[in-house]
Amino acid sequence: MQTIVISAVLLVLTALPASAATCSGCHPLPEDRSHTAHLSLKILKPAYGDVGITMNYVRDSEAYAFNCGNCHPADVSKHGNGALDIELSPSDAQGLKAKNSKNAGYSKEKKTCSGVYCHSSGGAGAFLEYRETPAWGASFDEFRCQSCHGSPPSYMNQAGRENSHINTGTPLAHLLGIHWDAAQGHTKETLTSRRSSNIGCSTCHYTTVSIDWDTTYRDRFSDLFTCSRCHDDKTVPAKNQTGIIANKSVHVNGIAEVSFRPEKFRTTARLARVPEGWTRTGGYKDPKGFDETVRELNSAVYIPAEKKCLNVACHLLGREVRWGEAITCDSCHKDFAEKK
Repeated sequence: MQTIVISAVLLVLTALPASAATCSGCHPLPEDRSHTAHLSLKILKPAYGDVGITMNYVRDSEAYAFNCGNCHPADVSKHGNGALDIELSPSDAQGLKAKNSKNAGYSKEKKTCSGVYCHSSGGAGAFLEYRETPAWGASFDEFRCQSCHGSPPSYMNQAGRENSHINTGTPLAHLLGIHWDAAQGHTKETLTSRRSSNIGCSTCHYTTVSIDWDTTYRDRFSDLFTCSRCHDDKTVPAKNQTGIIANKSVHVNGIAEVSFRPEKFRTTARLARVPEGWTRTGGYKDPKGFDETVRELNSAVYIPAEKKCLNVACHLLGREVRWGEAITCDSCHKDFAEKK
């Protein structure tokens, strides 16, 4: 989300009618920049105390829809009391609001919220990190994705905070195209010529982020993977461009949504034998050739309860992989070895 979900409607509701069919029967609905960034009136009907979120109203949405109760009290006695009540950490909170910190609150001085799940890393348990929101009326800077969580996450793989794709012999290299040339940079390698696929956010979260051209990443391991090392104002994409959230119904909903990109996977890491489930374009050592999976990635199945992926094309046919397992080069490459 690009701004925070609180109410700044400075209305003194001291002489309300006994009842009204809709909110607008007493006061205008908020249409300022910050409200409309969080609550699309085309999607939901505002209701005091309602903690509904976007996914409760629509399955596919270009806008967010967080109802009033996510930031205001559920207690109707606090409605129409002449005060602007913002309540972020009630003990009886429901829905996404229940994931807020017990110390969540709003700063009148800075006009920011802290301790709210909707502006957090989205981690589980002890790994959940809350972020301070932009000021009400303002928005995120160009690093808006990283203002809440890694884009992509760069922490090491560990129990409760799994990150299998970084735990390889060459950390982060797969983000830029399989077997890219670190000395030359991936713009001179195989990703831009469509001969090698990269593993970015959209690879496994395609319904959430369908356009994956984030160039805001800052490498904390080595400067090789910092996007601005190569991307500048003249490149395409330019520096500090962020990905695009395709469906806000599956973003900021408390669920790790997994859906695979509907395309075949390519690599220039070719051995003499073409493994089962792959096809080859060009010869074995053809500098313009590549290997490609027969199936598209979205033929895979993810089982959330077990954090298990089945039939992922780039993991070879029939292989079962579990998110969080330690991955080494041999985890894949031993299957490509020459058969004896």
